[in-house]
Amino acid sequence: MLIPYVLYLILALIVGDNFYQMWKLTRPVQPAKSTAKVLSHLVFTLAIIVFIAYTMQWNVLISIFMWWLIAITTAAYAGVAIWRVLRNSEVKQA
Repeated sequence: MLIPYVLYLILALIVGDNFYQMWKLTRPVQPAKSTAKVLSHLVFTLAIIVFIAYTMQWNVLISIFMWWLIAITTAAYAGVAIWRVLRNSEVKQA
């Protein structure tokens, strides 16, 4: 009975973390982060989402809005992470 609330809380935290990570990666004053750290955080986020999707009970329904919100923010975070990795490689080459 408490499981749906815990799942919503975890998924909401993931959405908030995606926004926070995008904000951190797009700040101009931040020193360059390593590629491994940026991509490992993205993979860890995706692993949590897949784990929740496969372990939730069949009678627990996550709203379609929540899944779209997670998909949009995770895709945006992935785009920002890839942009940051490419930007770091350009800076190192220059």
